[in-house]
Amino acid sequence: MTVVVESPPSGNTPELHWTKGIGCERLGERIAQDVERPEWAIVLYFYAALHYTKARLIAEHGVWSSRHAQHRDSSTVYMGHNDLVREYLGRQVFKPYKQLYDLGREVRYRFTYDAGKVTETVQEAYEDLGAIRAAVRQQGWQ
Repeated sequence: MTVVVESPPSGNTPELHWTKGIGCERLGERIAQDVERPEWAIVLYFYAALHYTKARLIAEHGVWSSRHAQHRDSSTVYMGHNDLVREYLGRQVFKPYKQLYDLGREVRYRFTYDAGKVTETVQEAYEDLGAIRAAVRQQGWQ
């Protein structure tokens, strides 16, 4: 079986993804202040992390994936973004990234997070994002 790592399509620059990450993070910060549905900030924090890690993967390694998870056809395995983060950016980034990925899915689809601890959970998600941002930021990125 062949394992394939894709190159980014034209126009997918590190700067574009870094800027998108900043936008998601800022919107998440505003949503975190929402009294009724602050947990949706976690989803925005995950997408900020997605864009921050895409920026670093493109800038440093020239790799990209359009899917979160690995996918296959008859004889080829295509690495997903989660695989790329684990393989290229290491545990320091993968651990908080995976936590945000899982928690974001819970908020969007499963509703299994502890509703009594929403404020605390949103804060932990923001701290995970901060760790990711610090680890992948390159000089010159705001």
